Amino acid sequence: MKKEKIIIVSSIILIFLLCIGAISAADSDNVTSNSIDIVSSSNATDESPLTEDNSNSLSDLNNKITNDNTGNINLDENYTYSSGSDSGISDTGIVIDKDLTIIGSKDSSITIDAKNSSKIFSINKGVTVILDSLTFINANGEYGGAISNSGTLILKNCTFINNTATNRGADVFNNGGSVDVNNSIFDGNDITARSKNIDNGGAAIFNDNGTITVTNSKITNSIKNLIPRNGSKGDFIDTAICAFGGTTTINNTEFTNNSGCYGARIYIYRTKINHKRKPKRKQLHIHKQHRTIRKRNIPRLQHNSNNKQLKLQKQQSKRNRIPRNKRKQWSSNIHKQTQRTNNNKHKLHKQHSKRRRSN
Repeated sequence: MKKEKIIIVSSIILIFLLCIGAISAADSDNVTSNSIDIVSSSNATDESPLTEDNSNSLSDLNNKITNDNTGNINLDENYTYSSGSDSGISDTGIVIDKDLTIIGSKDSSITIDAKNSSKIFSINKGVTVILDSLTFINANGEYGGAISNSGTLILKNCTFINNTATNRGADVFNNGGSVDVNNSIFDGNDITARSKNIDNGGAAIFNDNGTITVTNSKITNSIKNLIPRNGSKGDFIDTAICAFGGTTTINNTEFTNNSGCYGARIYIYRTKINHKRKPKRKQLHIHKQHRTIRKRNIPRLQHNSNNKQLKLQKQQSKRNRIPRNKRKQWSSNIHKQTQRTNNNKHKLHKQHSKRRRSN
């Protein structure tokens, strides 16, 4: 019995030792695989700074536009302001002086980032520019944070985020040109100069004696941290869209959470409204007929309260009080009375002449 017990105990100990060996081998395999994972992740972090260093600058985009001869540019990379190479274009942005179409990606993921240091585009007079499916962020300028336009600008499926202007038009400043916006987004744009009442504003678009049309778009969160006017304190700032003269058309556009001293959505000032209604032909004919009668048949009158012709003229001045359907009859009556007066004058004149001859 003792021998059997010893054999059983020894076999149990042997099995236990074998299990411990298997576990230690598995742990060594896990350590090896973890070390491999660490090496691969360190290689990935080493590659990301190279991607940032090789990003495209606004000067690169400027060169691409300058060298293009087709009139169509498809962008497949992002462009970011670089303090080293882009300082020369920070005030004007990239000047476009030829007809051009620039197309980004369908989801507007192609981004042009000015890093709060530069305007992005300036479009010259007489030029037509189409911008499609692009995103403009962190632009900054005095008149037109992202874009200033003097030509014809067409925006399709574009997004403007966090752009700033000192005075007018954080996203678009339209200086007498034409702007057509369709299916675009304007979010979180701002105007910084607010201390003086000099008509600053237009966090999305400022139209200065031009033509703008905004269709199927969204304008949100314009004018940040507004201080309402209270006596002599507070901000002097206009709203999301400002129009000084020209023509402004807004179709099916959503405004949300916008602010401003003079209206939160749209502020229009000095806008000409031409609404002239032509008179009907019948009225115009009566008017001309009456003027002709008065000119030919009514003699020049002396200022005498007892003069019958003066009374007739006073009656004639009351013509506008007569219903329109009776004016024609009234004019004919005046004509007959005038003829009678003239005939009587003529008779008196003949009688007076005969007396003078007889004397």
